[in-house]
Amino acid sequence: MIANYHGHTMHCKHGVGTTREHIEAAINFGLEEVAITEHVPIKGTNLSRIDYEDFDAFITELNQLKLEYADRIKVLTGLECEYIPEIIQSHLDLKAKYNIDFLVLGHHFSNLNQVGHYFFETKNKEMIDDYFEHVKAAVKSELFAFIAHPDVFLNRLQLTDYTAQKSRELFELCSEYKLPVEINGNGLRNNKGYPNRDFWTIAKEYDLQFIINADSHAPNEIYDEGVKATYKFADELGITVTERLEF
Repeated sequence: MIANYHGHTMHCKHGVGTTREHIEAAINFGLEEVAITEHVPIKGTNLSRIDYEDFDAFITELNQLKLEYADRIKVLTGLECEYIPEIIQSHLDLKAKYNIDFLVLGHHFSNLNQVGHYFFETKNKEMIDDYFEHVKAAVKSELFAFIAHPDVFLNRLQLTDYTAQKSRELFELCSEYKLPVEINGNGLRNNKGYPNRDFWTIAKEYDLQFIINADSHAPNEIYDEGVKATYKFADELGITVTERLEF
């Protein structure tokens, strides 16, 4: 692994370790690039993500660390976002104001009234349709650098004919828009229902760019057994992984 483009620190409230500790860990693991991609703040919510009030200090420090470590590792700034049309402009405003390198599509919920990881608990057709409707719209928006854990809706489900067809439609769209798809290391690290083997077996039939990210929430997770298992998972399926992206 030479780059991790999906990682969280203590600032997201469900991770540990300072920003500096994560960068130092990436250097010690031999990475050439590392991104800090905190969940974008959303006003008026109590979700587990960085608060607006803390964002300025966080991103100011991160931009300083980018310069401090420039001769040792390339540090990138990202924001992991849901695609909720009514608030997407606020994400773009933050990206422009703070010179953020890229946005990640990590679609957890579609409704501002939904608390927590909604699509981690997908359980019916309505939720499946909601997920794919918003994710496909996000791909078409061309605002995102890649899709994080696109198979998150399968965390508690098995792939069916219906979800397989929905997945094929998404793969076709990602191929058309040349949007990379992430095989997520946090799933195997924490024994979640993703990465889903049937989902990725279908995905490899398409002309897609595949990346592996740690989705780290602690410095030691940037290149741990979960990440190594994810590389093995991709290799067993015959998936060729892209190691570096251009932003």
